Amino acid sequence: MTGGSIGSSGAPAPAPIPAPAPVPAPVAAASPRVGGGHDSDSWWTGGSNVVPRARPKTILARRPTNFRNAEKIETKCKEGLPDERKLGLTEEANSVITLSAWTKEIKKKVEDCGMDTVFYVYTPGRQVQERYLFDAWGSITLSEVSIVGETAANQSS
Repeated sequence: MTGGSIGSSGAPAPAPIPAPAPVPAPVAAASPRVGGGHDSDSWWTGGSNVVPRARPKTILARRPTNFRNAEKIETKCKEGLPDERKLGLTEEANSVITLSAWTKEIKKKVEDCGMDTVFYVYTPGRQVQERYLFDAWGSITLSEVSIVGETAANQSS
């Protein structure tokens, strides 16, 4: 008998089992645009652009590619401060927290979540070329920030 489409009992041969669909390769995460870094586990954000961190400040600064883990971190980072740690909207006397204590709470929150890079202000022409506003608040002038913005705009054009 030729053709091979009919089995030895005279019944048609079973249809071939299709090959499984190919598994897509994992998507490589992009490097953070500012601050941060990576290790064998994942990328993280936060810290200085001039002197990058060797490790993330906390696990909340990590940016995993696994959706379930990423969702947990995003939810935690979106949580606001507890009511007793918020500034009052009217007068300081009605608030349960002082401005300096509130600033420390905000500093901790943004550092823990890896969102502190934007608070490092690049100041070219100074011995220390980057200042952290949470540690040196009030020490940078508007003209310094304007000069930095103008310098960056002039260099890109």
